[in-house]
Amino acid sequence: MNQVDCPLISVIIPSYNYGRFIRQCIDNCLAQNVTKEIIVIDGGSTDGTVDFLRAYGNQIQWVSERDRGQSDAINKGVRLACGEVIAWLNADDFYPHSESLKIVADNFSGDPEVDIVFGDGKCVDVNGGTFRQVSAPQTLTWKDLLLGPGCCVFQPSLFFRRSLFSDAGGVDVNLYYAMDLDLWLRMLPLARKVVRVPQVLSCLRVHHDAKTFSGLRRSFDEAYVVKRKYRSRVKLTLHEHFRFMYGWMRINAYWLAVLLHLKKATPT
Repeated sequence: MNQVDCPLISVIIPSYNYGRFIRQCIDNCLAQNVTKEIIVIDGGSTDGTVDFLRAYGNQIQWVSERDRGQSDAINKGVRLACGEVIAWLNADDFYPHSESLKIVADNFSGDPEVDIVFGDGKCVDVNGGTFRQVSAPQTLTWKDLLLGPGCCVFQPSLFFRRSLFSDAGGVDVNLYYAMDLDLWLRMLPLARKVVRVPQVLSCLRVHHDAKTFSGLRRSFDEAYVVKRKYRSRVKLTLHEHFRFMYGWMRINAYWLAVLLHLKKATPT
């Protein structure tokens, strides 16, 4: 693919045994009204995913082989990508409508200094019905992310320039849950401009097989380890230390509410 043919957006889809969802994910990407390429990095699925991928012919690029997990798959996909902008969409997620990526593309093409575009998201159930809507913060800085509870931005609703990803060093393959949080904490200080789009940009499917929800406690713990690592590198004010601890207390309060069945982490 030469420079003239290069799409603005490369959609990277990590996948492993998500055959029941991946066709909707890919069809949704193909329906996006923008020039794009779709790259599926499959970890050697055994559930028929490869047959689905093969059926798309040259509409998508794909690789199916054993890897080191989701983080490794994202790095591999970005290395194969030609687009200037990277969209990271997991195989069980999708975009809310056919103009979603065009909205993102317009924000990047309208200002060459924009390095990150982010927006709202929806949690949906197995059938795609809305479970919860999540509003993005009004501003997004590395300190907002460090001091706030959890990861305050929807992973599939954040888009970034490929060059920024490379400058930040890519995804840490040693992380299993909080690799997105870790990546944002490295990218945000390097970003020239960060733009918030006040619209739902992605739908994240919430189900018991999704690792973030099946390993909810472990995902919280890994996020805390990541945040402590970056907290140790900067000098925080007393007020900021309190914000950090308050954010961690809120996460633990949520976890306790889930254990006591006062809150639902998944639709069922």
